[in-house]
Amino acid sequence: MWVHISPPGELPEPRKVHNMKVQLKVNSNVFIQAEGKDHVELFEQIEGLQEVFACYDKCGKCGHEGIRFVKRTQGKHVYYELHCQKCYARLSFGQNDDPKKGSLYPRRKETEKKSVMGGKLEAGAYLPDNGWIRWNKDKQESE
Repeated sequence: MWVHISPPGELPEPRKVHNMKVQLKVNSNVFIQAEGKDHVELFEQIEGLQEVFACYDKCGKCGHEGIRFVKRTQGKHVYYELHCQKCYARLSFGQNDDPKKGSLYPRRKETEKKSVMGGKLEAGAYLPDNGWIRWNKDKQESE
């Protein structure tokens, strides 16, 4: 982006406008930083970063603050999750259909393609505990 600022009758050399930067503390443990050429670009970056990082300073099942960001690979598939260090609950993230965008979103609803709750919920229904799921070994089901 180029900006011309000149008094009447004069045309100075164009100068390059630098990108704006914003740094936000989104929870007790995480700061995010975004950079963009304008407010719209900054807003879009912050929105995407907050969606993934802002609300997750504790487990949605037990409230424990020991959360780990986990990336795991199974065959050709890559999974992004948050894991609770106490109760072992997980919050899974889906990926945008366009891999060039590289954006994630928390999975908070049951889907038709992949049933998280073993068919106990209809597709589109909200998952319990804001999407945090834990495997109950005794019952052999997710809760």
